[in-house]
Amino acid sequence: MLLCLLALPGCPPTETPGYSPDGKTIALVATDPSTKRNAVWIYDIQQQVARAHHVPADWNVTNVQWIGPQLWVECMRTVTTGEQAILCPFDPKRDEFAEAPRIVRRSLLAGSIRFAIAAHAGTPALFVESDDPEQHEIYTFNNPHPMLVQGRLDVLSAGGGWSVQPLFTANGATADLREVVVSDATGAKRCTISATQIALACHRNARTPRAARVSRDEKVVALAFDTETIYRNHPRKYTFGVFSAETGQLLWAGGSDSMDGVPLVQRDQLCTIELVGREVYVGEKPFNLGGGEPADPPKHRFALVRHQPGKTSSQADGQRTVMFEYDLGNESFIQSFAPSPDGSQMLVAVSGARPRLLFVPIKADAGAADAKSVELK
Repeated sequence: MLLCLLALPGCPPTETPGYSPDGKTIALVATDPSTKRNAVWIYDIQQQVARAHHVPADWNVTNVQWIGPQLWVECMRTVTTGEQAILCPFDPKRDEFAEAPRIVRRSLLAGSIRFAIAAHAGTPALFVESDDPEQHEIYTFNNPHPMLVQGRLDVLSAGGGWSVQPLFTANGATADLREVVVSDATGAKRCTISATQIALACHRNARTPRAARVSRDEKVVALAFDTETIYRNHPRKYTFGVFSAETGQLLWAGGSDSMDGVPLVQRDQLCTIELVGREVYVGEKPFNLGGGEPADPPKHRFALVRHQPGKTSSQADGQRTVMFEYDLGNESFIQSFAPSPDGSQMLVAVSGARPRLLFVPIKADAGAADAKSVELK
């Protein structure tokens, strides 16, 4: 959530680095120094060794994550019509794509495959936008043949098989957000979050969630929202709200400069990796004049940040504590991050001149020196 790998609803945040279902390995995407291209890295936890695996032909891997028992990759390549993307299972023993399903999309925009992991008919499934954006396909893991469904893909992954679905009310030529339905891993509705509750966690009116994450105890769900506006900027890149998964009521909220990745969400805290040195103009913008905003700084400096409830549920009242900062060096950058299964540390994939896997402890007395670095070479 704060998220987020891909900016559009219907795309989960990068679920990597991620542990395999048996807990023996960690999969991530990072640069391979020998080829200067991205590779799928598999880190053996017992042997403490990482090995690079390359996808076939001229594909460039952009994401890898465990979906059910299988390791899936998302890759891009340039073709005459623009960018072509593929989403499919990957066999690191053979460095080869699985025969089926191979979900291929063509687009003028890179990273255009929109997908979500949610329940269908009570079982885990993969929801993927079709070539026609007014349709989407559903793949169940025991059947590689898709079910074509009419309607836009509007489901957003929330982790653990949970999902959220924004619902809208038509308002002339536009539509207003009415509520967000939260469903568990069986597809059962757990709660409905009203637009009124969502607005309390947003900058200037209720917004459609950009990303979602359920806590490990399944008691709360966090929704993240963009803050861009033509009127006045919010001082943070995102706002978020932590809602009860039983009642849909907002419990507390805050603002974050999170990088693209998965936060640790709990009832009384949200921990994430944030960009350091971001500058924002928060004054009134001249009417109809855009641009001129300071660019985000490079992604080589980050901070581990803990957010906690404030005195009220207002998004302006959440407490934000920088636990420590870390500098990767000018020629390295964060590819993605995600918490470990027990929530004790953040796994950070680093690409660039010095690719590595960082184990960043999540505890009050931790510092940059406590982060363990595994070199990828």
